[in-house]
Amino acid sequence: VMLDRCFGWRGICVEPNPMILAMVGAYRTCEVVPRCVASQRERGKPFSDRDGEISFHAHCEPLGEILARAGLSGHRIDLLSIDVEHGELGALL
Repeated sequence: VMLDRCFGWRGICVEPNPMILAMVGAYRTCEVVPRCVASQRERGKPFSDRDGEISFHAHCEPLGEILARAGLSGHRIDLLSIDVEHGELGALL
């Protein structure tokens, strides 16, 4: 929040969890993309809570496709933060 509100940074926030999407949209000025990042497209990927119960499903796309759709392909990216629960390498490929 500090980077976009205090420093005027712009960018995207990729968030697949529908329970978090409203909060992200309310507090961030960036474009919110309701997807997950993965090495390949996947529709309806299940996500589980801490008890192992499926809490939601999400569509996943490669990072390059998400960046291209946001108009960021070929542009310098100053900050890239990825939290994909042990799937960071696959998300970057």
